[in-house]
Amino acid sequence: FEMESFDKRLSCARLITEKISYIKVLDLEEKNKLYASYQTVGFLNSKTQKTKFVWLMGSDILDNFNKWLYPELIVKRIYIAVISRPGFSSSFVNAQNTRLLGTRLKTSKSKFIFNYNKPIWVFIKDKLLAISSTVRQVTAMANNLIKKYKEVGIRTPSPEGMSNGDWVLIDANDILIHIFRPEVRDFYSLEKMWEKSLEEITPDVIKS
Repeated sequence: FEMESFDKRLSCARLITEKISYIKVLDLEEKNKLYASYQTVGFLNSKTQKTKFVWLMGSDILDNFNKWLYPELIVKRIYIAVISRPGFSSSFVNAQNTRLLGTRLKTSKSKFIFNYNKPIWVFIKDKLLAISSTVRQVTAMANNLIKKYKEVGIRTPSPEGMSNGDWVLIDANDILIHIFRPEVRDFYSLEKMWEKSLEEITPDVIKS
């Protein structure tokens, strides 16, 4: 698959979170031509002196954080909360790169993080949203399907979309299998893509 356009991805993100009152999806990076995280952090700090921000970072990307552009600037300019991700909840424990994040604050004191000097970070592990649950279901169904195909001797190429679990595509030779999260399926409405083609199929075409 090719990556969808930015506008398409932005619309999808807003659709998925529209019923979650405490999440607002913005396009400030696109509008302000911010192409790296350190630029975004600098922009946020330059626009307000009163608002305090926390940078949410999935535990699955900690191993590569030191490869970001100027990670040391990020940790000096913003508080960081590392969020547990399925399958990666304990990976941070032995990660050398957590040293770059500065002092680790106890989870029980996370709401007091603004009382401490940066760089400082906290690990958050809490009940996952329903969105996370459906992501796991999508990837689990895809893995199970691939396993069943292997059991009957059918080899399938590596599926597309397993990394985010929104929309997984499995190429099973003569069959293409799409597995969606409900919100993503509603957004893309694949059936509508075929409506016009189906209307063009007349009895004469079928006979031929």
